[in-house]
Amino acid sequence: MGLIKMSTFLRESLGDEKWVIKDFMPEVGVTFLAASPKSGKSTVVRQMMACVSTGSPFWGRETTRGRILYLVCDEDERDVWEHGQAVDKAYPGWGERIDCAFMRGSDRETIWNMLMQAITDARGEKEPYSLVVLDTFADVIDPGVDLNQYQQTREALRKVTKLTQDHQLHVVCLHHVNKRGEFSGSLVDMMGSQGNRSITNMNMLLYKDEESGQRYITSEVRRGMPIVNREFHYDPETKLVELGSAVFR
Repeated sequence: MGLIKMSTFLRESLGDEKWVIKDFMPEVGVTFLAASPKSGKSTVVRQMMACVSTGSPFWGRETTRGRILYLVCDEDERDVWEHGQAVDKAYPGWGERIDCAFMRGSDRETIWNMLMQAITDARGEKEPYSLVVLDTFADVIDPGVDLNQYQQTREALRKVTKLTQDHQLHVVCLHHVNKRGEFSGSLVDMMGSQGNRSITNMNMLLYKDEESGQRYITSEVRRGMPIVNREFHYDPETKLVELGSAVFR
């Protein structure tokens, strides 16, 4: 990329921004969704996928209907099946536009090769992927990467970022939080270096008040309107999650 006068750049028209989820998740970019194990991040992301695959609003925000690639590297197939059955009652046919691969136990090279092959193959079809979900980020990156090291984390994320730009899609990476005694409910609780947050377009964190058991969600975005410190409620009958009241921390 060569030099360009700022005045020339400012005369260019970039057009209207396109979104996967309006004012929340841009068409091209990377999102991190972090939580401690069994806190609901897979449940939330499958509901998100159901909304995108059917063009239904996600927590009141418009979505652009699209095809999805879902790599399951960290969850039991039966858990996915049982939750998927419940989601189908609320979003009939949601799985028709989602291709999934169960990669639990596979090495990272195999998972990455599967990812790239699936995306490349889809580019030659009528409808390429608009959204890719990696469950989890740690299962996909090079095993030599130390997520606590800023530069190594940035380089690993640049690889994912380049993928989004080359193929014009959005990648959601499920991630864990730091293992420590105090959990602040802040985005600094995301596992590893804060280099994660410096490159992604959006970061979401699910956290729980250990005394009350109430769960919350917060996020930060480069552009758009974040969800900031909202209660979220899981309905054990529908197995869906809805946002509740805002809280001040």
